[in-house]
Parts: sequence; C-alpha cells; structure tokens
Amino acid sequence: MQYVASRLAERVIALAASDAALDYVLSQSYDYPTCGAWPIRGWLEMRVVKELSKILIREEIDKNSTVSINAAAGGKWLS
Repeated sequence: MQYVASRLAERVIALAASDAALDYVLSQSYDYPTCGAWPIRGWLEMRVVKELSKILIREEIDKNSTVSINAAAGGKWLS
C-alpha cells in the first residue's frame, strides 16, 4: 500500500487503509511460498490502482484529499 500511497502523494492525495483492508489484500493476493509477495503488487495494480485511476480521470478526487480504503462488511471486497 505504501507504493500506492506514494503514487497518490504525487497528486497531493493521501491514502488511508484500514487494517481490515490490508488483511483482505493479503488474503486475496499472497501466494507464499510459490511466488512470495510479488502477487500483492499485481493484485493492488489490478484492483486498487486501476479503480483509483478511473476516479482520478473522472476528477472525482480533489487535491489535498484523503482516499480511505476499507474492507466491506463481511470482508468480501474493498470499499
């Protein structure tokens, strides 16, 4: 998530991710010992960065804003 946060910081946008969101990302993307942590970055690119990019293109986030990411009720997706 630090990688995603640094990309948003270039646009003066902060990122806040709850522990539940981080747990969800790890449970969906981590494939140790097969691939280690590498799938995490790809998962974040496909699911978090891609969605944030769409939001940025639609100009739905202003500079000096904070994007909050949380696991939805039941922990089945991010919100």
